[in-house]
Amino acid sequence: MKKINLKKSPAVKTMPLDFTLTKFRSLCCAVAQHYPTLTLSEYFQGKDMPTRFAMMRHDIDRKPENALFTARVEEEAGIRATYYFRRYGSAFRPEIIREIEGMGHEVGYHYEVLGKAKGDRERAIGMFEHELGEFREICDAVFDLQKSNDKVIK
Repeated sequence: MKKINLKKSPAVKTMPLDFTLTKFRSLCCAVAQHYPTLTLSEYFQGKDMPTRFAMMRHDIDRKPENALFTARVEEEAGIRATYYFRRYGSAFRPEIIREIEGMGHEVGYHYEVLGKAKGDRERAIGMFEHELGEFREICDAVFDLQKSNDKVIK
């Protein structure tokens, strides 16, 4: 088990890190018992907001099959989470994306088109529209609200 040194905290010198599915299940159960959960789009809409809440957000860079396991654990706990998938390589698995959305989780498009277009804004806009269209063919994808850039989208 890895340990992280928290030198700035005099009360805690080290803290074990446990990234097992068992620990994640415990975390989800604790969250579900004490907090309502919101998806990111629910949070940004700002309607009927509880005073206290939790949000679970996942960026799927690779290994979407691992995301499927965490989505199932969250579903069992009654948590709706937000999963952002990239549109390249092994991260884009339509069958897994559909299954995660089918559990009631929110699926978003984690776009990186300006970088892929090497700063060419016109090309980036075309890539964005094309890739978002691919997501919308398989699910009700939303673009990444956290990383949205008006200069690219306009």
